[in-house]
Parts: sequence; structure tokens; C-alpha cells
Amino acid sequence: MNSKWTFEEITKSEWDKFETTRDDTHFFQSVQRIEMREKMNYQNYIVGVRAGRKLIAGGVLLGRGGEFWMAYGPLIDWGDRELVQFFLREIVQFAQRKNMLKIEIFPDMLLALRDSHGQVLEQWDRGETKQTFSEIGWRYKGETINYEMRAGRWAFTKDLTGIKNVDELRATYRKTLRARLRQTAGQVEIQKLKRDDLGKLVGLIDESEAHHGANGREIDYYEKMFDAFGPSVEFLIAVKSDDKTPVAGAIFIHHGREVASYLSGMDRRYRQLNGRAWLQDHVMQNCLRKSISRINFFWIEGKFTDNHLLEFKSGFGGVIEEYIGGFEKILRPTRYQTQRVARKTKNLAKRLLRKLG
Repeated sequence: MNSKWTFEEITKSEWDKFETTRDDTHFFQSVQRIEMREKMNYQNYIVGVRAGRKLIAGGVLLGRGGEFWMAYGPLIDWGDRELVQFFLREIVQFAQRKNMLKIEIFPDMLLALRDSHGQVLEQWDRGETKQTFSEIGWRYKGETINYEMRAGRWAFTKDLTGIKNVDELRATYRKTLRARLRQTAGQVEIQKLKRDDLGKLVGLIDESEAHHGANGREIDYYEKMFDAFGPSVEFLIAVKSDDKTPVAGAIFIHHGREVASYLSGMDRRYRQLNGRAWLQDHVMQNCLRKSISRINFFWIEGKFTDNHLLEFKSGFGGVIEEYIGGFEKILRPTRYQTQRVARKTKNLAKRLLRKLG
């Protein structure tokens, strides 16, 4: 046992003080998200490493059904290989004591920054990190392109540092986007929703997700988010100025140094009004007033042609962030495979029932 450090569970209050003071914080590691997921019957464990009494590293394990994952964590000095090795060994032992079937870790670690066409602007060699995981028996999930719903490997972000006003902000937008905003100026207004009004936004998001083949969420999901994140979350809709018809909506989460554009959608009948663009523009203007230096447009797929989501987000100017991705450790292979087969069979049965219905 390493006498320099101890590995243990951490209370919510101590974790909140530690996590919110770090530059590498992410709302996926926040206490608010833990509390939201608890209400959705997820289990969670906050684990960390101490040097003496001081907390020096840690992260949130979230999961259910025996499968747990750590999204954009742990918060740790990745340059301290000995510390990283200690954490990875200890978390495996912790997971075994808790009878987990599988654990995954998705570090908040970049492989590259790219422009909107996918050209590399800056990149990092993460071979040592991959080797560290491998030596302790973790499997690297690879440089995937598609969405990873537990922690996206690709995101689009924008640095607002040095931008002083609206004119300077919009000067960073793509020319065609600036033209569309001019054309629809005065036709769209932004409204902040109260809890009782969330249904207006849910319908907009569900319509967009259904258009892309995804299942919608019940309003209960958004109410739990509203309650858990409190003043850190904004539920916004864009409405027609004349009759207040909702045309687009989005959820924005404020955490640490950034605002994350988490979920959004629109009524496609009014897409010519550019409601989603007005929402993003509105929030970035607020970021300037509050001295928030970064907007995270959130996840995209890692492809650079025929990618409508990237096309929309890149109109605001910014960069593609490519993360290292996930590492997994299967702790009980037989039970894990049995559970996977049972889940696939259940999901197939549900799809067949929907078709028959």
C-alpha cells in the first residue's frame, strides 16, 4: 500500500468545494448532476485521493445495473504518473468491493484541437496515458467517431476571451449567419421559462430528437434538472415576436468557467426565423456581460462532411475539441455478458411491440 496517499469516498459538500475551484471542472462532475441522477434512480459514488488530510484528486462514479462510469474525470494531475496509477488501481478495488460489473473512465483530456473542417490546429501525444491504463488492465475504447452518450469524444467550443461587445462577437460569426440574423432581427424574442412552463421547451427538443431518430425524454427529466441545478441552469425559448409562438428552445448550464449548450431543438415549420441561432447569440452576449470566457456548444460526431450539427455550431466561430475517449474495465465478465444479452433481448422485444402497436 502507498503510504503517501489514501483512497476513500468523499462527501458531497467536500467534493463541491474541491471540484468547483478547479480549472478542469465539468458539470458532469458536479454535485448538481449527482442529485439530478439520484432522483432518476442512478447510484453514485464520489471517490478521491488524499495526501494526509488534503484532497488532491477525485471523481464521480455514476451508474446503475452494475455498470458505472466517470465522465470527464477524474480531476487529477495527469502528469503525476505514480498518482494516476494509484488512483486507477484503487478504483478497481473499490468497484470490486461494491460488486460492480464494469467501470469506465472518460478523462477530460484532449487529443487535438481542430478547425471546423477537421484540420488539426494543435495536438498532443497521449501515449503515456494510454500505456498507464493498459498496464493496470484497462482497455482503451479507441478513437471513435460516433456519439458516446456517457461522455462525448467530440465537442465544439468557442473562446470568448478578448471579445468586448456584441459587434465584436458577431464579427466572429460566419458571414452567412450574420446575414440570417440581420434578416430576422425583430421577428424573434427570447423568454426564460419557469418550472411550470417547461412543457413548451420539451416539445421543441423532442421534435428535433425525433427528426434525428432519437427517443424523447419525459417532462419529469427536465423538472429534475430544473430542481437540481437551480440558478445554474437556464431553460430558454425563442418565440415569434408577433404572436409568441415558440420556434426554438435550448437548455444552458453554467458551471465553472463555461456555459454549456446542453440540449436544443426547434419547430421546423419556423426554421427560417433562426430561433436556435438567436438563442446562442443571446447567451453569448450574457457571457460577455458576466465575464464568462467560454461557450461549450457540446457534442458533435467526429466527421467533417455531411454533418449538419457541426455546420450549425461552427457558424458561430470556434474549434472542435477531440478528447482521448474512454477506458473500460470489466470486473465480472460472465455476469456482464449475461446482462448484455438480456438487455439486448428486452430492447428488441420493445421495438417489436412498438412496430406491432
